[in-house]
Amino acid sequence: TGNCPYPTAIRFVRKMRGGTQAHLLQADDNQFYVVKFKNNPHGIRSLVNEWIVSGVMTHLGISTPAPQAVCVPEHFLDQNPEVHLQRARKTVLVAPGLHFGSQYPGDPDRIVVHDLMPRPLLRDKTVNVNDFVGTLVIDKWTANADARQAIFTRTGRTGYAVHMIDHGAAFNGQNWSFSDAPLFGLYRDLAAYETVRGWGEFEPWLERVADFPAEVIWRRLASIPKEWIAHEGDEPERLVRRLLMRRKRVIGLIESMLETKVAAFPNWGRPPLVSDWRIS
Repeated sequence: TGNCPYPTAIRFVRKMRGGTQAHLLQADDNQFYVVKFKNNPHGIRSLVNEWIVSGVMTHLGISTPAPQAVCVPEHFLDQNPEVHLQRARKTVLVAPGLHFGSQYPGDPDRIVVHDLMPRPLLRDKTVNVNDFVGTLVIDKWTANADARQAIFTRTGRTGYAVHMIDHGAAFNGQNWSFSDAPLFGLYRDLAAYETVRGWGEFEPWLERVADFPAEVIWRRLASIPKEWIAHEGDEPERLVRRLLMRRKRVIGLIESMLETKVAAFPNWGRPPLVSDWRIS
């Protein structure tokens, strides 16, 4: 597999759905990864966004697949012509090198991964359904410009676990800006938020973000493969500084959601005011 110090692709499994045209690949560490390529249609910055936000979520205890740089060498691409991108009617070759891998939760031939969960199972059988609340706080902090994406896997005999995926639209995607549209970041099925009855459900997450250690973000930035940011100059550092400045603004972004006509939290009583609860 060459001299690449990262897991190296050895088998193409299948193409995945979605705008980045990710591929499921097996690597030489016997793990499977959903790999987003450097030259994917959403651009190389989406890899940086994935890398940073997955680190934030992991630090805060949100279930998200482990991120990993995956080496896709030229000889692998030569041997697997199915591995390519499509733009309109044109086939685009994948650039060899390091790409972003999101670890698949097991052997795809043995484990069932659900993209959607029937509402009764989402509400009553998802053991970490409250991760949706914490994830919404993170998505507001990082300005996720898309709906929240998630997958579900079986846990125990009757339960399911949710795992948050697809963080490439953070920081307004390729723009690396903070466009705070009120409804960005919401999961498609609002039953995910039925546990929310007031600010109390948000309080621990808002506090953790407000006190989020800056050094965690800076270490995450330093660990990004250099070829992903080689031509960015000081833009990644500027992005992180702006992100850190937003830590105590998230409560206002949640309130902006509450002021819309969309009843995102069906079990919350009267429309709350930001004065109901505020981070010190």
